[in-house]
Amino acid sequence: MLLLRRSFCVFFVVLVLSNNVAQAFKCYSLGGRAHGTHHRTFAPTSLLMAKKKKGGKGNPELEKALEEYEPIIGIEVHTQLATETKAYCGCSTHYSPDRPNTNICPVCLGEPGTLPVPNMKVVELAAKMGMALNCEIATETKFDRKNYFYPDTPKNYQITQYDYPICERGVLELPSGKKVGVTRLHMEEDSAKMNHQGADSLAGSTHSWADFNRAGVPLAEIVSEPDMRSGAEAAEYGRELQKVLRYVGASDGNMAEGSLRLDVNVSIRKKGEPGLRTKVELKNLNSFKAVQQSIDYEIVRQAQAYEAGEGVRQETRLWDEKELVSKIMRVKEGEADYRYFPEPDIPPLRLDADLLSAWKAALVELPAAKRARYVRDLGLDAEQARVLTDDQQTAAYFEAAVAAGGAGCAPVEVCKWLIGDVAGHLAKTRRAAAEAKLRPAGLAQMVELIAARRITGKIAKDLLPDLLDSWEGTPAELVAARGMEAINDPAAIREIVLRIFAENQDKVEAYRGGKTKLAGFFLGQAMTQSGGRADPETSQRITMELLDNPELVAAAAPAAPEAEVRAEAAAGGVAEEPAAAAPAPAPAKEAALKGYGDRLRRIARTLDELQRDIFNEDWEFVATYPATFRAFVPVFTRYTDARFEGEGEADRQSRVALRYEVGRLFGAVERLKRAAEKKDPREAQAAFAQISVAYDRYLKAGYLYDAYDPVTSTEKFFADVPDSALRFAPPAADPPKIKDLVLLTAGPDKGKTGTLIGLEETLGSKGEKKKSGIVKLDNTIGRVSKIREIKVVPYAIVAKRLDTEGERDAVFSIKK
Repeated sequence: MLLLRRSFCVFFVVLVLSNNVAQAFKCYSLGGRAHGTHHRTFAPTSLLMAKKKKGGKGNPELEKALEEYEPIIGIEVHTQLATETKAYCGCSTHYSPDRPNTNICPVCLGEPGTLPVPNMKVVELAAKMGMALNCEIATETKFDRKNYFYPDTPKNYQITQYDYPICERGVLELPSGKKVGVTRLHMEEDSAKMNHQGADSLAGSTHSWADFNRAGVPLAEIVSEPDMRSGAEAAEYGRELQKVLRYVGASDGNMAEGSLRLDVNVSIRKKGEPGLRTKVELKNLNSFKAVQQSIDYEIVRQAQAYEAGEGVRQETRLWDEKELVSKIMRVKEGEADYRYFPEPDIPPLRLDADLLSAWKAALVELPAAKRARYVRDLGLDAEQARVLTDDQQTAAYFEAAVAAGGAGCAPVEVCKWLIGDVAGHLAKTRRAAAEAKLRPAGLAQMVELIAARRITGKIAKDLLPDLLDSWEGTPAELVAARGMEAINDPAAIREIVLRIFAENQDKVEAYRGGKTKLAGFFLGQAMTQSGGRADPETSQRITMELLDNPELVAAAAPAAPEAEVRAEAAAGGVAEEPAAAAPAPAPAKEAALKGYGDRLRRIARTLDELQRDIFNEDWEFVATYPATFRAFVPVFTRYTDARFEGEGEADRQSRVALRYEVGRLFGAVERLKRAAEKKDPREAQAAFAQISVAYDRYLKAGYLYDAYDPVTSTEKFFADVPDSALRFAPPAADPPKIKDLVLLTAGPDKGKTGTLIGLEETLGSKGEKKKSGIVKLDNTIGRVSKIREIKVVPYAIVAKRLDTEGERDAVFSIKK
């Protein structure tokens, strides 16, 4: 049982105004010359930056010092505890730099007559931290007063623990295997925050303002044994301790915000020398990099001082991150200066064994134990385990993915993706794994798809940005929507490789002449021409087999590579050319195909509604369309596979073309989703145009227009009609804009009218830029479906109509 004193606090009515408090505690900082002395600074900055030299050497001055001297390093860590209220009063611990001196009361300001009451949550977190650090937890402990006068201490003393701390004699094992002893862990309170004016830090400042919002915030001080022997070890200790505090939930450990502060004690002695020499304390260390740099600097500075015969005195020095040097702050006081004595207003605390057991049972698995389990049970190496456990959320994501996966979801592969490509992409967008669209089960499914050879690693890399940023479905659904299933059929891969050989006979002969490194070229080409879909193992086996056996090549006839089919589909060739009529479907599947086709044709009506809402910038409605389109993913897939189910070249090319258009369509749907979130009209219009083009080409390539004539041209009807008879504005003088009602002035569709819904630029065969207009025609196709056709035509033949007054609604099949 935890015994806490309950006292009535006598509060004097004190009116505290923010500005008055700040002005009352205006003070001047201690500069770089303490007590009027000027202390010599050794070692030029250039020697202490630890830059790599030629031959891979580091800092030569540091290496020279370490040849003769052994560093002795200990660290005192102050961490702010994650409580809602302060250590001895009910004021909030939430810090707001814009509202100084607002979370204060007579207790934390040390007004006469007030009595502190310990916060039980502080005791709990301190005990849990001690347990995590393998400390002995005291069943009886007490508080003490540490007396000193400084502008940031309103009571002129700090309530802390001196001779009976709550935790003692612990040890922290680092990822490198090094064990660092923990001397003690005790509870105390923070001081006010000093806002230094006239400079970015205390060094060089002219005066300071005191913000007492931080006064009384609970802290734990963790004192290590002097077991570290380098700046790198000290930084590693700090990182591991930070992880432990976060896992326990005792602190967020944020160094940049001051909730984790490290003071480092450094001394050096001759190698083999017994005893310890004078130590120097380093402060103002705002990162683990600064910890390592400052220690390396101090080792060199002290070594040069001893070599110069000047010695080292006990003092506190500030680390200057700009100059990368330490500067004297003050001469260090001894313990006697603080005049410790027991805190008279707080009685000793007695902690019941059952309470301590309950707190220990609530601890989560700690980083060291988690690393060991990952290596022992999941087959990870030590470095992979270290990276995963650096962040608790990342470790939780990893474990959830492994738990969600089946036999094909190897933990090592999940780890590689998570700490590699996934982490790299999230770092660019400054997000954590928990914020990604791709949930752990989705990552597990992606790894399983790769293991089952349904997709390749290249395909997974290509899909990953969409999976992490915007895709709402599963990886398998995205693969199906984009038509990016891996090619595992040896015959199909063989055709690709044979075509590559035919196009690169000189390289084939060079390989057979002894330049065997060219094998990588052929493998790369196989992946390129298959759009990254060819199975790597099968591709390598077939490529090497054909390279090493010329007779197999001679006996085979190369077929058109899938890359050409993909290129034709991208250019719209499959959709636009007057191909032969599709073979009639078998009666058994005719009803199913009709059902799929009818559902896909209904998308045209949805597109009309989307066009209206985008033009009206009705974002609440626009935001609903991506989900509507995603519901059609299985319909596209089933129609494509059922309509062109044969294994012949014609059906295979049709499947490739249709899947490509579906991929383009849903890529544009994701673009629409992002545009709706940002309420960006231009992006939304561009996405709508892309969706419309891909949908139109899918309908044509899939024979879903029920009355489409790709041959008949309207141009002959206007052969004898002068352009002056057509009412349009000259494109050069008054070029049409998106949303304008337009008329096509030349080409097979001359005289047709519609709405300009998009613009695009492409490169011609000679690298020249070509500008095209995307026009949604007014005339509809289909006896029943009444779908408006999409045309991508040269922008030069698109002209603004002059007969459109009162006809804006005519461009919509759905009236406003």
